[in-house]
Amino acid sequence: MINLEPINVFQTVVYTAQNNEFLSDITKVANRYLALKKDEGCENEIYPICQTENIFNEDETIGFKSFISESVFSILDSEGYDMRDFNLSFNDMWVQEHRTGSGHDRHFHANSIYSGFYFIKVPENSSRVLFYDPRPAKEYGFALPQKDLDTLTPASIVMNIEPKEGMFVFAPSWLHHSFNRNEASEPFVLVHFDLFVMTAQSDKKEPIII
Repeated sequence: MINLEPINVFQTVVYTAQNNEFLSDITKVANRYLALKKDEGCENEIYPICQTENIFNEDETIGFKSFISESVFSILDSEGYDMRDFNLSFNDMWVQEHRTGSGHDRHFHANSIYSGFYFIKVPENSSRVLFYDPRPAKEYGFALPQKDLDTLTPASIVMNIEPKEGMFVFAPSWLHHSFNRNEASEPFVLVHFDLFVMTAQSDKKEPIII
């Protein structure tokens, strides 16, 4: 038997957390902003999606923002980044309502360090979030088939997460992702957020929420 010692290098990690504590307040904010957007006329049969303006200035989001910032700060610190001279700030935080047939094509988020989602309405047979292998040499130049497409292995080039209400997903902003089409008759609703780093203005190591 061949004895091989593996060395895991250049890993990409996606994190999830279940936290229903924010569901009630964030759902109220989301519904308020979605109602405003619908009054402006976001209905569209070709692109059945409604996306709001930023919600991060609302009082109900204070604890929500703290949880996100502290989580991302902890992730970056645990992954080996020297965060002593940096704090986190939000680029954006908006609500998306994907009606039947809506999805989001593959993309990434520039000018950010970490991105994520908080799912607040997840009907059965609605969208899943897909993440793609960030190594283009493997994706476009390696043609061996996978044994089992339902199992996440080093051979995988895409993985998906089934959302649950109250679930957070955190991922590096450079990681390509998409949402497949919502097949449910009810809307699929989530909060999307992006964070970036800025030079710290104090000696504190804890994240400052801006």
